[in-house]
Amino acid sequence: MKNYDSFNDLSGNMNISGYQRRIPFLIKFRIWKGYTISKIGIISFLFMAPFTIGFVSFKALFPPSFNDDDPVASGHIVKTTETNATIGEEMVYAYEYQYEITDGRILAGTGYSTGDTKDDGDEITVQYKKDDPEKSLVAELRNSIFGVELAVFLLFFQGIGTLVLILSIIKTRRRILILKTGAFANGRLLARESTKMKIDKQPVYKLTFEFTASDAKIYKVTVNSFRDGRLEDEIYEKLIYDQRNPEKAVLLDQLPAGIKDYFLKTI
Repeated sequence: MKNYDSFNDLSGNMNISGYQRRIPFLIKFRIWKGYTISKIGIISFLFMAPFTIGFVSFKALFPPSFNDDDPVASGHIVKTTETNATIGEEMVYAYEYQYEITDGRILAGTGYSTGDTKDDGDEITVQYKKDDPEKSLVAELRNSIFGVELAVFLLFFQGIGTLVLILSIIKTRRRILILKTGAFANGRLLARESTKMKIDKQPVYKLTFEFTASDAKIYKVTVNSFRDGRLEDEIYEKLIYDQRNPEKAVLLDQLPAGIKDYFLKTI
């Protein structure tokens, strides 16, 4: 590898126009997985997924809507059972019930409540859909184990995890494009500032580097890192920059361990 002995020799080899480095999928995956935003997205998404799958039901999100034209019938509780679910410290109970509609048919349904609020044989008031009588709702009961509030709450946080994952993929794709088509240069550290943030109990620093691009102009690139030691162990840090917008660059020591050497071989 070429050694650089002066700041006047900061620019590296420029790629031939249209040339793209081949980056295997495994390396792309390791780059994506190595970024903090990706780790946050993976953890939050996977942490919330079991709760979302287990607690959010279609009935909770889209309960049947009733209006004044839908009939009301008398019914009674047939069976009361405990579910395996609790909200707070209270057990959720399921109530099987029956009701008679205007044509004389006896239909059945199930409602839920937090805490034991009804007994077998209790009389209840049931409203059912005029055009679909098997869809019904009992006053004071809900039609799913967990209510719509919990479903919305869980989906909100699941959505945040999903959004972070999507943003991490977009960010990684942009960096991989730079790594594929960009030119090499050597950056010199200009400034190191504390951001007063911590990741894994390690302080996050804002590091500013400058380098000379192939147009002989000097550009600056700023990165946040809590592994600042890797970015300060050499006089010049190797980077790859976007030739159309040199202020967009990737420092190779920011990549996961072992990947830097792969790109150095393409110089």
